[in-house]
Amino acid sequence: LLQVVAEDSPHRTKRLTTFGKTPTAETDPKIPRGKECRGDEDCAALEFTTCKVDTDHKSRCLCHDLKPPINGECATKKRELHQNCNYDHECIQGAECVVNNTVKANEKRCYCRFGYEEEDNACNSGYTASVVFSLFLLTSLALLTTEAF
Repeated sequence: LLQVVAEDSPHRTKRLTTFGKTPTAETDPKIPRGKECRGDEDCAALEFTTCKVDTDHKSRCLCHDLKPPINGECATKKRELHQNCNYDHECIQGAECVVNNTVKANEKRCYCRFGYEEEDNACNSGYTASVVFSLFLLTSLALLTTEAF
C-alpha cells in the first residue's frame, strides 16, 4: 500500500501545481493622471490643485504634493496657519510661507500676508479695508480743516 501512494505522489504534485498557477499575462495597473491644463485657471474647479508639469511632461492639475486628485479631491489639503511649509501655494488663502526665526532657524511656516489679519485660524482682509477707510476719513478731515482756515 505504501508503494502505491509513493508511486502516485509525483502525479498528484504535478496536478496540483498546474491547477494553482497564476496567469502568465499580467496587466499593468493604470497610473492615475490629473486633468490636462494650460494654466491655474483651468484647475480652479479642482480645489487645492494648480497647473504643474507631471512626470509625463504634460501640464496637469495636480495637488501641492504633485499627485493627481482622487475622485476630485486632494489627499493633502492646504496647510493651516502656523504649520510647516516649503512654498506659498501650500498655505491657506491669504497666507504665505515665511521663515520665522523665533521658532527655529530656517523653519518656514504659514502666516497671514501683509494686510491680512489672523482671525479664527483664517486670514481676513477686513483689516486692510478698515485701515484704508480710516486713512480716507483722516485725509478728508485734514482737507476740510485746512480749507476752513
